[in-house]
Amino acid sequence: MSQDNPFELLGLNPRLNPQQLTQALQRRAERAKPEERKRLQGLWRALTLKDTERVRWAFLTHPHVDAESSQRDALMRAVPPHISRFKPQPLVARVVDALVLPEGDQAQRLPCAPPHRFHPDEDPHPEDPS
Repeated sequence: MSQDNPFELLGLNPRLNPQQLTQALQRRAERAKPEERKRLQGLWRALTLKDTERVRWAFLTHPHVDAESSQRDALMRAVPPHISRFKPQPLVARVVDALVLPEGDQAQRLPCAPPHRFHPDEDPHPEDPS
């Protein structure tokens, strides 16, 4: 048999036990043509003869979301309907941003103490009015 998942091929719930799988496939086989019956029989064998195989196929089955699912509706309300088109201003790094100025007593112990407050808009070396 190919690597196609029997649960997905048949559209069956992977939580079904072997008896429920047998009943579901038996109903389908009653209405199916002879070629389809052989195919259903092979898929039934793949799902019911070994529990380990059935469990493996169940774990590999893609989860199906019910159309009436309240979880899906809650998720749709939680996720925004569109991506934000906000573009932040480009980040421009300045030399002042890299300065780490000590505060308090540490600033007074330096050989050349930096000013307590530095304003980038102000001229750090004002002209002498004399």
